[in-house]
Amino acid sequence: MEDKLDLDERFYATHKFNGDIGLAEYELAAKRLDAEEKAFLWATNTTSLLAPAIWFFGYQLHVDWATNGVQSDVLPMITTAFIIFSTFFSIMSIKHVASSRRNRVFAERKIVLLRRSMGVRYGKNSLVLPSWRLEGADNPFGLPLFPGYFSYSSFPVFLLLSFSALSITLLFDNIPLGGFSTKDFELINPSQTAMCAGAVWFVIGILIFRLSLKEKNENVILWGTRVTSFLTRIPLVCNVEYKLYRAKLEISEAARIGARTDIIVPFALSIEDQSFYRHRGINWRGVARAGWQFARRRRISGGSSITQQCARTNFIEKFSPAWRRKIVEFPLARWLESVLSKEEIIRIYLTTSRFDRGVYGFHRALRHFFPAEREIDQAISFILIERLGNTRSLFLAGRIQQLLQRLVSEGLMDIDDVKRVGLLYDQLINDQKIINDDAVTPSDIVAYIAEA
Repeated sequence: MEDKLDLDERFYATHKFNGDIGLAEYELAAKRLDAEEKAFLWATNTTSLLAPAIWFFGYQLHVDWATNGVQSDVLPMITTAFIIFSTFFSIMSIKHVASSRRNRVFAERKIVLLRRSMGVRYGKNSLVLPSWRLEGADNPFGLPLFPGYFSYSSFPVFLLLSFSALSITLLFDNIPLGGFSTKDFELINPSQTAMCAGAVWFVIGILIFRLSLKEKNENVILWGTRVTSFLTRIPLVCNVEYKLYRAKLEISEAARIGARTDIIVPFALSIEDQSFYRHRGINWRGVARAGWQFARRRRISGGSSITQQCARTNFIEKFSPAWRRKIVEFPLARWLESVLSKEEIIRIYLTTSRFDRGVYGFHRALRHFFPAEREIDQAISFILIERLGNTRSLFLAGRIQQLLQRLVSEGLMDIDDVKRVGLLYDQLINDQKIINDDAVTPSDIVAYIAEA
């Protein structure tokens, strides 16, 4: 059953304003954006002007000292002080430019959020109004904090670091290392050590700029996952932050319609990943078991933890070939564990996973399979979780019998629950929501378990 809720109602339900308040907030946000744009322009212009000026001042100062015969023991101290000052200035300038950029983007996102909350949207035709700019953005997360390495916003940082790295390269040989200078005072023909020092500082400066503009849930693990995705040619979703935002809102949507998770979670853990709370995203025992099955049958099946399945459903766009996808799932699962709690992961998994063709989330699966039911009990929980591993709408009698026997032995179900499961499966088969090509019927499974 398709979800009938409008996207604006689902994703902006907590951001509603009446006309006067909305317009007042919009005007305030527009004024703030104008101030932030001026601050960002000032920061970039100042950085672009002072970077070459400071480098030229240091260069000329050293030339004057060298030609005027300044004592050699003074030069290393002055050179060291100058490099420390220029490096400190570079770091502060990078942080200032990044902070101005961050404040500007947050002001833009607020304007987009206010527009959407008041029902204003510009559609998806980016040829008219680009969706990655404020003028046509419908999604706040479409405006990234980090503008890219080759954007105009990054230009002053690259300019600053270029001059700073050049200063370090030309003057590094005059720093007293271990109580003495590495070579006589020289402004040209730097050593390989000096060139490496300049290159290292340039890379460090770029990293400082990038880290200053990372999203809330960005970290080194996610960056490593993106590299793995590129090398394996298994693409991730373009906007990870927005996808995670929507996944969290699905939890709120399930709670809004009264779909409880307290009963269904134990079934998900028992059937899908019994060691969920003991591992850190990857069930290595399951991976080893799946690897052994692949070696014997040349077919990949099972072995994925709940975290891996959650990562695959929400953040991976291409599912084949399976072995390359598995390589991407490992770091992606570790990233999820680093930014979400176990409770958030299991609930996102249940509210976003596919339960049948076109049916995502247990709260929608409940309406799809059992439209007359209003509460989730043990029998319904079992069927919904069993559907997670069987999205071809088939009645797999052997698997169902094995799972029911195990859950009864674990105490999650009793014989009355098993009988209700049989009745519900009969109903689903009669309604043609599940196809039974097996000679074994739900009644046969119930009878077998009841006699055991």
